[in-house]
Amino acid sequence: MWDDFENSVNEMFQFVNGKKVVLWGYERSGWFIEHLFKRYNKQIEYIIDDSFNISFKLQIFRSFILENIDKETVSVLLTFADDGKVRAFLENLGYIEGVNFIFLRDIFYRGGSDRKLSYYDWMEYKYGVDIIGAKQSERPNDDCQIYAAGIDYPLIDVLDNFSFGAKDAIFDFGCGKGNILLLFGKMGISMWGGVEYDSELFQIAVDNLKKFGYSTDGLIKGDASFITEELDKYNYFFIQNSFVRKTFDKVIRNIQESYERKKRKIILIYAGTFCHNNVLCNSNFKLSKIIDTDYWIRQVNIYILDEHRR
Repeated sequence: MWDDFENSVNEMFQFVNGKKVVLWGYERSGWFIEHLFKRYNKQIEYIIDDSFNISFKLQIFRSFILENIDKETVSVLLTFADDGKVRAFLENLGYIEGVNFIFLRDIFYRGGSDRKLSYYDWMEYKYGVDIIGAKQSERPNDDCQIYAAGIDYPLIDVLDNFSFGAKDAIFDFGCGKGNILLLFGKMGISMWGGVEYDSELFQIAVDNLKKFGYSTDGLIKGDASFITEELDKYNYFFIQNSFVRKTFDKVIRNIQESYERKKRKIILIYAGTFCHNNVLCNSNFKLSKIIDTDYWIRQVNIYILDEHRR
């Protein structure tokens, strides 16, 4: 499913092969490209952004630095849409498009696009899925949050900490448009489920998974706090700040009861950790790992339930 994406990543890395890397454009698309370089253990030497919105505390350079760098040793990666002024600036310095500078959107979106660079943008471009747009969603009570796709790559950073096997299965509480499940699919999970209360979001999730050729049998339309025996099929659970208070407490107790019915190692991935203490008070989960991320709530907590763990 992701071969075209990986081919684009490889093409980018081939373009910079052996040269100093200059990343130009450090908003969301730039963060994503920086993530890809880190994920593949590759280095970016310079980040350029002329925006006045960029904090001076970050190690960000202005474009005139290129006047003092040997262009024969540099590859400039432009994260924004084709820009005539930037192109003219580089060409006046002797840079040649396709030789030592390139607009990355031409690689990831053949022929160019106004889309940002991200996993979600690429999925919408490639498969016609509906992920990014926010929605004022229907909620069963005030404990629950509205849908927003958020940033995608921090979850991949989190999931890189795991080694998923063929028998692993994930359940997403408040699965929205199915975007989180699609990212788990990229990481090799093929068995999953999720619950979503809002009727429109639920149908979008079904449609999105079908466009990827994935099964929708595990999707449930309903209130997350009422999902009980259905949880027994899963050993990974994911919550991304979907709800708080009584709803959160009930969901955690339901996972604990599922464990009591069917003993197995369970891992809970919790992003947006407002209710950390609620996890500990309502279950026998142990906080096993804290992963720093680029989410708004910077930490993702990993909890483990395991009869062999003391």
